[in-house]
Amino acid sequence: MVYASPQKLTYQGRIVDSTGHPLTNNDVTFRFQITSMDGLCVLYYEERQHINMQNSDGIFDIAIGDGSVIYAVGGSNKLSDTFINGVTHNCYGSGTWFASASSERLLKVSFHDGTGWQAIDPANTIRSVPFAMSSYSAQTLADKTLNDLILKASLTSCTAGQALSWNGTTFSCVATSSGTLTGVTAGTGLTGGGTTGNVTLSLAASGVTAGTYGSATQVPVIAVDATGRITSVTATAVSGGGSSGLTSLNGETGSSQTFATPGTSGTAPSWSSTSNSHTLNIPLASSAGVTAGLLSKADYDAFAGKQASGSYVTALTGDVTATGPGSAAATIANSAVTTGKIASATILGSNLNFTGVNAATTNMVLKDSTGKFFDFACGTAGHVATWSVAGWSCQAISVSASSFGSQAQNTFLAAPSGSSGNATFRTIASADLPITGATGVFTNGGNSFGTAASLGTNDARNLTFKTNGTTRMTLASSGTVEVNADELGFRSTSGNTSQLTFYRGAKSTSFGPDSTTLDLWSDENIPFNITLDGANQIMTVLPTGKVGIGTTSPSANFQVNSALTGTSGQLYTNFFYATAEPTAASTATYYGSQGTVANYGSNTRLNGATLTGMAGLVEQGGTGVIGNANAVEALVSKFAAGNMTYVNGFYSHLNSSTSGTVDTFRGLYVSTSISGTSSLTNGYGVYIDPMNGSTSSYGIYQSGANDTNYFAGRVGINNTAPNANAKLEVTGTIVSTPNTIANASVNLATSNTTVLTTVGGSAITLSNMVHGGNYTLVIQDTTSRTYTFGGCNTSKFIPPNAATVSGTWSTYNILTIKNGANFDCLITWATGYQ
Repeated sequence: MVYASPQKLTYQGRIVDSTGHPLTNNDVTFRFQITSMDGLCVLYYEERQHINMQNSDGIFDIAIGDGSVIYAVGGSNKLSDTFINGVTHNCYGSGTWFASASSERLLKVSFHDGTGWQAIDPANTIRSVPFAMSSYSAQTLADKTLNDLILKASLTSCTAGQALSWNGTTFSCVATSSGTLTGVTAGTGLTGGGTTGNVTLSLAASGVTAGTYGSATQVPVIAVDATGRITSVTATAVSGGGSSGLTSLNGETGSSQTFATPGTSGTAPSWSSTSNSHTLNIPLASSAGVTAGLLSKADYDAFAGKQASGSYVTALTGDVTATGPGSAAATIANSAVTTGKIASATILGSNLNFTGVNAATTNMVLKDSTGKFFDFACGTAGHVATWSVAGWSCQAISVSASSFGSQAQNTFLAAPSGSSGNATFRTIASADLPITGATGVFTNGGNSFGTAASLGTNDARNLTFKTNGTTRMTLASSGTVEVNADELGFRSTSGNTSQLTFYRGAKSTSFGPDSTTLDLWSDENIPFNITLDGANQIMTVLPTGKVGIGTTSPSANFQVNSALTGTSGQLYTNFFYATAEPTAASTATYYGSQGTVANYGSNTRLNGATLTGMAGLVEQGGTGVIGNANAVEALVSKFAAGNMTYVNGFYSHLNSSTSGTVDTFRGLYVSTSISGTSSLTNGYGVYIDPMNGSTSSYGIYQSGANDTNYFAGRVGINNTAPNANAKLEVTGTIVSTPNTIANASVNLATSNTTVLTTVGGSAITLSNMVHGGNYTLVIQDTTSRTYTFGGCNTSKFIPPNAATVSGTWSTYNILTIKNGANFDCLITWATGYQ
């Protein structure tokens, strides 16, 4: 018995890119073409789509013959006909190719990785093994199918002297005949023949004379007999029509008339004829003087474009209005001419006809230095319009010293001394000076002016106070007060409060003690500065209560600015130092520095706010290079023989002990903000140097067994550049510590590898599957069983499920795929390990 070969070929391989990274896309398409050796004739064309190569490490195993067949030379998707030799094949598209008895084939393979087609070069030469498919004798013989063959058993048996005869429906036996050819006789139209030797037959003469028949005025008439022979040919003149022909065309009378290439001359379309040649002239409408003619494409497009909505003016609006069609008068709209629209030109006086009404009866029209007119108001009694370099203004009438002209020295305008009369310019008399009263002069022993008194100078001169012939205090013309004394003392008359008060206008600043405190008080709304060495302003206190050291504009309640100019060692802007020295056993927490931001009230306006207890900031606002920048440095220093139990370089702790919720707690939060032309070359959310000197080193240690670790991006283990198509890439070995059990209940959450030392039956129960999980079961139970797997909605096996080999170990690799609420299990297995 002979069986047909499977209509498939196996193609295996591994795909990696130029850097050695494997192709692991989840949707890859392969294209297979089997061609002649020169690659020009495609005999078989197939595509295999939606190949999932995730977790494949780039390895694939594909059966050619399982995909979508685009062309098969044998039709009916028959791959085997591609390898038949000794016949002529039709090529895909067009053309043919003859396959000799020893012809080989080429296999061309390409794949689509989601970005484009990639060819696997060079093409493979298909040699002996696939050609075994040509021997599928159960179905074909060479290029003949079963429909082309007849079974011997189905034929009628003929006797001697009989032969098979086909009548179009069936075969039958008919008698054969035999004899001797005695002669050949020439029939009608033939000559020759004979009864012996080689016999020749030739065409007999037809009686038609050899020659050419027909002319410009005649056509041949041919006679043919029943056997197809030409028996006679006669010439017959062509009849019908006249002999005069065309006598005149547009005035031209030649026997041959022609039409020339059209022209563009003239002012309207016309024919011009000369020398039996006729030219149609159609001028361009754009030429001068043309009354009718052609439009060029450019002129037509320009005209058509002007007919589109929005390409032509339909009405004027705004300051000037007009409507069409036809001739339309344009008018200036009411109130359209405003000052702003004529500001660029000067209105001449001759053009001004001011007939409007002033805003008030006290107004007038004036012209400024630029020639512009404006409405000027001056309605205050006793005021007149006054011009100055600043322009026109309305001012009161005043009389100044310059109004009186030049007068004699040391005189003043006054009535006569001691009597009434007209005022004249005269010298001052002693009677003119008051002694007492509000305008009196100071006298020794004190005065009673009845009002506040003023003592001082009215020119730029100092006022000096002396005792014992020595200047004790000077009031400078600049307003400063200088006291020449080793000690400046203020004594409280009440014995409780002694204040030094400084006044600036209505504002005052006081310093001094009261009965319980030493106060510096001011109602000034200006900063309080402390400056040393003439220019070193070391501290500023703003009216808001913010204190700055090294800055005059602190933005926080306490801000310290400094320039660290040293080049080595540890340099500090601020330094807090404390020693923990409890006097007894202590469970306290000691803080070298603590920052706290609290909300103790019922403030509901903090929903979008951020509260930061302590912040460290490094700023690069220059053009130089900063080698290392640490916004916050946590340093624990041990330099003595004492021990330390638990040391936390950075301790993040959430304490929530009352009602209310905490939405999200991040022990460490890292983010970046890169904008403008700035760039970041290498960004590390967490970077951990080697833990040198430790017995057990953990870069990251997470002790919560039920906590979730989430990475949204790619993860590389011992690999700084994981593949862009993979979420996890490991350079090195991945080990899953096996879980060993002595029963048939496998908890897949404990390990990817489970060793079953004893099963006790053929049913194995799986629990805690995950979608896409990949598990290995090693069965050391040596009893031969056909195992089934509970927990799987459907189990699919490669190879088909069967009994294990007795006395040996077996392995089952299980891939779990979620199907609705259940899981399907794809299981590959092997047995006989010994």
